Amino acid sequence: MVLGIRFSWVAVTKKGGWVDSDNPCVGWKRGDGSRAALARDWAVSSYAGAAAEERLGEGVAPWYRDFDNAETWLGSFAPPRGAAYVGDDVYEKQAMTLRRRAQRLVDRHWVAIDRIARALLRLDALQEHEVAAVVRGEALPAR
Repeated sequence: MVLGIRFSWVAVTKKGGWVDSDNPCVGWKRGDGSRAALARDWAVSSYAGAAAEERLGEGVAPWYRDFDNAETWLGSFAPPRGAAYVGDDVYEKQAMTLRRRAQRLVDRHWVAIDRIARALLRLDALQEHEVAAVVRGEALPAR
């Protein structure tokens, strides 16, 4: 787990980035806490991916599927109370709140995100332990 997100590996190319991560709701059972909160947190991580790619620039196109993933999580597991459908005003208000939260997280952790992105542009893919080392500012061993 790095910056609160559990994953197997992460990759980035000039066409965008992606993370291979586990569905946080798999294995969830009553008494484990709110499944909707897990889905909202997962949506925030998807929105943050797109925000980081956009901020990185340097020819890396935001992977707009991040937004689709976030909407799937919100619509399936955490629709806001009062929303009639995905995309209505109530839904969009929640989505905008989560997008702002994602942007604040990207801003707060930008140094670590930038380190990870630069390592990924150099190496194409990193495993979780390698990302953790990069976040700590450690040099990666040669491959």
